[in-house]
Amino acid sequence: GGLLLTEPGEELKEIFTPDRHVITYRNINELLIKTETIFSNPKSYIDIAKQGHQEVIRFHLIEHRFEKIVTKIKQKWGY
Repeated sequence: GGLLLTEPGEELKEIFTPDRHVITYRNINELLIKTETIFSNPKSYIDIAKQGHQEVIRFHLIEHRFEKIVTKIKQKWGY
């Protein structure tokens, strides 16, 4: 897995915890600062990358999505 550096959003907060699983930035200046910080000290961000990867493996694979869909169908139609 790699480190995810992305813009914040409500959907993102439903999936990941910023600064625990991903790094977010609000504007181009913040992106540049965070990118420079990451490249100057990459070891400090390895843990965030690993935790983000583990979060995906635990909760966000296609199997997890499919399971949620099936559960909703069963709840709606009583299967």
